[in-house]
Amino acid sequence: MRGWVLGFALLGLPATAQTATEAAYLEEAIGLWSSAEQSADPAYDWVQSQKWHILQDKTDGVWVYQENAIWGPDAQTVPEEAPQPYFQIVTQFRDLGQGLLHTTTYRVTDRAGALSFSRGEVDAFDPDWIGEVACMGHLQRIGEGFWNGQAKCPNGYKGGARVESYSVRAPNHHVNWDRGFNAAGEHIWGPADGGYIFKRREDTQ
Repeated sequence: MRGWVLGFALLGLPATAQTATEAAYLEEAIGLWSSAEQSADPAYDWVQSQKWHILQDKTDGVWVYQENAIWGPDAQTVPEEAPQPYFQIVTQFRDLGQGLLHTTTYRVTDRAGALSFSRGEVDAFDPDWIGEVACMGHLQRIGEGFWNGQAKCPNGYKGGARVESYSVRAPNHHVNWDRGFNAAGEHIWGPADGGYIFKRREDTQ
């Protein structure tokens, strides 16, 4: 948490109330998303991604907690219990004007604590569960309900040197393409031919 104030000062981003662009992103992003349909392709697992609006009293943008979990190689067999998430992050979205959001992604220091929030065991997300900055990028609103985002950041996962992330969001579905590269620029993890396609789970609305 100590890096928050320093990070904001370096970026020169003033604290503000929630803007119309930030509110629009929340409306279109919060909820449960599934790649079940795409998992018919053996190159893609069945992944579920869920986002929650957290720390709603903060005035320095909007804050979102996200979990991703692999439910299986495809959607034909439903596991008896919900799988543990492989991906837990917190992202701050700040309006820079003209439909552009600055994104700052933080690591989660207490994964069990964050799970207690997502499972409804505690009412609020504790800001002390938020750790160091993992990545920064931008998300551009390109039309009503449509967004385009990208980020390139250092990342040592699976022996890599950096991660490249691209996303396209449209009403009720979005594509996210994360790939890891080593220091020589070789692709070492993530789908090679395109991102995961997530569709909104309407039964959670």
